[in-house]
Amino acid sequence: MSATGYRMPGSNLPTVLTSFIGRQREIADISNLLASSHLVSLVGAGGCGKTRLALRVAELSDRHTPGVCWVDLARLTDSTLVPQVVAKALNVVEQPGTPLMDTLLDSLCDRQTLLVLDNCEHLLAACAQLVEALAGCPNVTILATSREPLGVSGETLYPVLPLALPASHLSTDEIGRSDSVQLFVERARNILPNFHLTPENAAGVAAICRDLDGVPLAIELASARVNVLSVKQIQERLDRRFDLLVATTRADERHRTLRAAIDWSYELLSSSERVLLQRLALFAAGFTLSTAEAVCAWGNIQRDEVLDLLTSLVNKSLVVAETLQGSEARYHLLETIREYALEKLTESGEAVQMRDRHLDVFVARAEEIEPKLRSPYQRLWMTWLESELGNLRAALAWSLESDRIEAGLRLANAISEFWYFRGYQREGQTWFQRLLDRAGEDVPVLLRAEATSIVTHSSWQVGDHALGKAQAEAGLALAEQAGEQGRFALVSSIVGLVNNLRATGDYAAAFDIGQRYIEVIRGWNNPHLMAEFLIIHGISAIAVGEHDRGRQLFDEGVTLIRALSGKTHRAAEVLKIIGDMARRELAYAEARQLYEQSLSIYRELDATLDAAGVLIGLAHCDQHLGQAERAYTRLNESLAVQRVQ
Repeated sequence: MSATGYRMPGSNLPTVLTSFIGRQREIADISNLLASSHLVSLVGAGGCGKTRLALRVAELSDRHTPGVCWVDLARLTDSTLVPQVVAKALNVVEQPGTPLMDTLLDSLCDRQTLLVLDNCEHLLAACAQLVEALAGCPNVTILATSREPLGVSGETLYPVLPLALPASHLSTDEIGRSDSVQLFVERARNILPNFHLTPENAAGVAAICRDLDGVPLAIELASARVNVLSVKQIQERLDRRFDLLVATTRADERHRTLRAAIDWSYELLSSSERVLLQRLALFAAGFTLSTAEAVCAWGNIQRDEVLDLLTSLVNKSLVVAETLQGSEARYHLLETIREYALEKLTESGEAVQMRDRHLDVFVARAEEIEPKLRSPYQRLWMTWLESELGNLRAALAWSLESDRIEAGLRLANAISEFWYFRGYQREGQTWFQRLLDRAGEDVPVLLRAEATSIVTHSSWQVGDHALGKAQAEAGLALAEQAGEQGRFALVSSIVGLVNNLRATGDYAAAFDIGQRYIEVIRGWNNPHLMAEFLIIHGISAIAVGEHDRGRQLFDEGVTLIRALSGKTHRAAEVLKIIGDMARRELAYAEARQLYEQSLSIYRELDATLDAAGVLIGLAHCDQHLGQAERAYTRLNESLAVQRVQ
């Protein structure tokens, strides 16, 4: 023993009986950081694998560093005892009349040491004080694990993310190369040695890992059930994950259940942080700061407090921030944390009020952007709606559950063009039918008329023409009942009825209805609907033998919509229609040129299902122009898109 009371310990790294899976890149990154930083903090949510990763780095360092010392702080509750726990781990003996911290500094000053402080989140101030005191020891490097940063000057943060997840539609071998799946299989084999990844269970294992966000603790707890449940049964029971994911062996109390791991983090939050976390759980598809402020700032949380509280939740690894893509940062909760927070929201008694606010905010935002969906910037707004799709679905579901049918119809009406443009026609039609079935006389007739007219179009798009015709007739009746305000619904119902009649080959009836209403439509100042009507009425006229009249109407509509649309969905739609006309007239080279222009716009707008329809037209043109191989390629591409949709 030296004069300072220090004797160099042998390795005190914990012994772990299970293998370490994956994270090779993270190990290399952290090792490189430790070579140049005094303090590296591994920060992440509970159960994400911080301790195992730190232990693996320490094991590898132990081969090259004379002194590697592990300090487990998980069970320590008295922050004043942090120096004593560290001293004991280092075999530093307290000297009479000398402060323990001085003894620690003297002991470590000339010795190359990697000091690992595990589980610092509940002792942040004390750990920070220790790290700052050790800053004067140039040979000491500190690796800390915590659910939030220590907040020390010079601290290097390394976020510990969940394990890599397998993508959809992979082969069994490809699924098996994912770190999260490898962890499930390895731990399952510890319980059931003959467990293997097979073509029959691979998709189920991948789905479990995805449902659990790649969180190692959750995956390990799920895999431990393979001796009593099939993979399919485990997957089906994940909607009750907090009851299912309980350790069946002896384990650290904080990690014995998935709930306990999150409880540990939740109990370290301030009351305002807890309230915000609970409210944020309503966002099924993540959120932006402005949306969080609009939905969550009320009662005991003011709007100007949301940013600081959100920042704290991000720092404490309970909210994930995505700041490197797009012009506006997005945030989300891992699904397990979201479900936990939803439970807390229900217990708080705020759930109904919060769901109402969530619905109201998305109705207002959807109605605000609805006219922009026909502007030259429509792709920007379509992309925004796509990013919020999970929230829109949650809002629509709540409108039905809470019998707020009027709000639900307002939302559905506002985003109807998004459903159409982005290939969600069947989903949109289903929401409309569920809402309209519940819409009584208390719902404004104008709102019902507009929603019904939209269903006529979605029915035409998905091929349910009998429903489309029935809804068009209902929409006409409601629009007439709404009077002057119902002009849009009236015209929209007429266009929808004509489209459904045309689709069933009844061009004569379609032409008669068009003739009956053409002057009504001309007298109403809506150039977009007018252009669409002129084009389809022109096609009907040509089909019944009125070629000159039909071509005149068609050309008038094309000229009008080209002047209005620019590179919009409607412009692409018109180009396809003109291409169809050219193809029918056997002008295949002209048709192909028009289709190519349409396809280019659709792809810019990410309108994949519409693009698939254009590809079929292009394939026909290629075939007739002697390019069979190219036609085959286009048909295959179209089929692949339609299968996914």
